[in-house]
Amino acid sequence: MDSARHKGCVHIGCFPRDIHFGCNRSRNIHFLGDTAQSKQKAQKKNQSHKELQKYKVNIKSFVLSGPLIWRYFMNDVLINTVIEHTNMMFYNFSITLKTCDMDLILCDMPIWKHVYHTLHSLDQWYINPEVYTEPDFHEPNLNSLDDYDNQKVLSREMLIGYFETIKEKIMKYLNSLCDEDLYEKPDGCEYNRLSLILGQFRHFHCHMGNINATTIYNTNKWPKVLGMYWLDKIDDCEDTNDLYE
Repeated sequence: MDSARHKGCVHIGCFPRDIHFGCNRSRNIHFLGDTAQSKQKAQKKNQSHKELQKYKVNIKSFVLSGPLIWRYFMNDVLINTVIEHTNMMFYNFSITLKTCDMDLILCDMPIWKHVYHTLHSLDQWYINPEVYTEPDFHEPNLNSLDDYDNQKVLSREMLIGYFETIKEKIMKYLNSLCDEDLYEKPDGCEYNRLSLILGQFRHFHCHMGNINATTIYNTNKWPKVLGMYWLDKIDDCEDTNDLYE
């Protein structure tokens, strides 16, 4: 292959007929094959054009916008990765919910309130904070870790029920998305969907770590936390009765 001619090109090997998208000034499309057999090359070119039309691909948009190439051909790798990590996050927190002492005080607040703060933020911010309905049992500032006056107490059973509701809602939402949706902003929101999700990963795991730390400190036992190995094997861990490492 002429290295000068193809400098800066992107080779999309997963596309039918191994199309080679050239990024030179002429914005031509070069097709890999036996250059000595011009007839066969022409046939491949025509076939490839037909297949491009079938997929309704705008050739110029591929050449002019590199990231679009990968978003089109990567088969929703990003959203599938988000789904795997979110599913694991839910699994790990299901362990936290069963192992923590809800009445223990951390920074002047009972653990149950730390749990509710964590879940409430996930419920409100993971999808779209601007379109949100409070749970029926909510009261003003009940989710706040700065509110010392609220007298309402949420039980472990109520928090587990709330957790399951959030999990079902979020997983249904994620399964409705493709990679391209993650770069868009939900209605009325200043952040794109990916930014909202990453923000909740950060916030959620921070508080889960705090809650688990109180369990470790008071019991000298480590709540079970699954790592990367289990990303695509989470269905093998349905039994959450094995609570500790």
